[in-house]
Amino acid sequence: MKNKTIASKSIKFIEELLPSIRDGSKTVTRRVIKEGADAGLILPARNSGWIAWWPGEEDPEKLTKFTLQQYEAGFLCPYGEPGDHLVVEGTDIELEITGLSVSKVQDIKERDCIAEGVGSPITRDCKKPRFIELWNSIYEALGWGWDKNPWCWVIEFRVLPEKA
Repeated sequence: MKNKTIASKSIKFIEELLPSIRDGSKTVTRRVIKEGADAGLILPARNSGWIAWWPGEEDPEKLTKFTLQQYEAGFLCPYGEPGDHLVVEGTDIELEITGLSVSKVQDIKERDCIAEGVGSPITRDCKKPRFIELWNSIYEALGWGWDKNPWCWVIEFRVLPEKA
């Protein structure tokens, strides 16, 4: 088992999401994949991490030397991997990553919006428009708005108990 540095990385959330993180209703965050963001498709790498797979090239034997190196090694999520801890910037909240995947932002489902801390599972309202509004409030000015449909790290987490 490899040694992990506990709470060696941090992650930032907007202020309005902190209560839902604290109460455990927000258990997922999506972050734009900046490395390989121009890729047409993101797939698991052969050995570790994730690979940006260029449009139109589905056969690993036809990849260029550069992309083949990426295919072999992949590139890792900058926030960590399952089991790693993150400190929420400006707070005493510490998270443990429990799952990691990738998807296009527009692939989000209603149940995913709830895990993102948008809306309640009890109400029968549509949560996706609220998630789109939240997403655009954070990412649109940076060039990664909902309409761009960027690839995202989907980071599942749990809040760790406060240390006594």
